[in-house]
Amino acid sequence: MLMSSPLMPLHLGAVLIVGLSMNQLPMAQLQLFKDLNRELGVLCQDPPRQALSVCKLHSRLLKTP
Repeated sequence: MLMSSPLMPLHLGAVLIVGLSMNQLPMAQLQLFKDLNRELGVLCQDPPRQALSVCKLHSRLLKTP
């Protein structure tokens, strides 16, 4: 059984982003990706306990070449 959390959309968004390469994203989606990345950066500066796994994923995505 999946546990629902307020951060579930972020988890799902991260999974979807990992599955797509940047050159496959339409321009509107690319802007949304940039917006999400910026907001995750702000959140992950001082993350609440519930956001730690999302921030770890975000960090891994940024370190991927």
